[in-house]
Amino acid sequence: MPLLQAEAEKLSREMLIAGVIENIITSDQLYALLPFAPVEGKAYSYNREATLGSADFVETDDTITESAATFTKVTEVLRRIVSDVDVDDFLQGTMSDTTDQTATQISKKSKKVGNTYADKLINGDNSVNAKEFNGLIKLCPSGQTMALGATAAVALAFAHLDELMDNVKIGGQRVFIMNSRTIRSFFTLARALGGTEPPHLAVPGITAPGLPTYRGVPILKNDYVPVDQTRDGLARESTTLAWVGGTAYGAGVHVKPTTANGFVYRSSGGTSAASPEPTWPTTEGDTVVDNDITWTAFKADNTSILHVALDEDDGVHGLMASFQAGIEVKEVGPVQNKDATRWRVRWYVSLALKSELAMAMAQGLNN
Repeated sequence: MPLLQAEAEKLSREMLIAGVIENIITSDQLYALLPFAPVEGKAYSYNREATLGSADFVETDDTITESAATFTKVTEVLRRIVSDVDVDDFLQGTMSDTTDQTATQISKKSKKVGNTYADKLINGDNSVNAKEFNGLIKLCPSGQTMALGATAAVALAFAHLDELMDNVKIGGQRVFIMNSRTIRSFFTLARALGGTEPPHLAVPGITAPGLPTYRGVPILKNDYVPVDQTRDGLARESTTLAWVGGTAYGAGVHVKPTTANGFVYRSSGGTSAASPEPTWPTTEGDTVVDNDITWTAFKADNTSILHVALDEDDGVHGLMASFQAGIEVKEVGPVQNKDATRWRVRWYVSLALKSELAMAMAQGLNN
């Protein structure tokens, strides 16, 4: 949407003490600490170990079996995050007395581009949107994912953090990544042992008292980690589409009621009834029959904990085009049919997980 006069006038009033007060903030300490590697060209490729070959005990005159190591080539393609804004030339010239209209719009666009990347660091899913990269939840290998609670979500325990630490076996700076809700639960556990707070680690760029730690490992607050997952992490209420009558659904597909109720419902496969909408059960594991589909209820109020090694050599790191030193601002020029100038804010980025042993995830936490 172009810059309108009504928005410009908000920034051009007498005795305006500050141009803009921050009011859209999502806590994310991962973004501040994530290392980046420059990418020449459009993609970044690396090789992971697949097999090591064999080694055997032998006796005299035994035939030695030859075998070579094998590798898996992994390629991450840079993705484009782009946003435009049109700044009316008259408004820029006459209403930039206290706050520069162009600079403010560019600043907020840059913030949005950064927030979009930060969100996709956690939640990106290339199978849902082919234009975006896979985030950490999607990148985590199945063998490195802990499903907590066979039939119901569970509360956070120190043992979960211990197991995550055991599962990450390679890489440099290791961190836990949790939503604010889970960090509050961690503090409750720590206070139960005595004292008021767990140990903290001073980190440049992070406000005092620094980062809380568990066994010396920093805990990063990241509110992009969802708290509306099913316990197996296969669906989220906020991104699941509402039920539609007379529609074919494959097995394993999730829907939510047209009036959301905090649950999602997993399809057995089939076609929904044209009408009416089913009476949805609100006990996890209960089912309802809808024409030839059986829907199973899953509570969608759970979250995950990520444990990753931030490391350009072996672990998790960001990727960006080598010609960009970060988010880039470009003046596109005069808008053909308006008395305005168009500005473009863009970033060519992606995410890499080098070794699969540099990351682990626990799913199914209800606190």
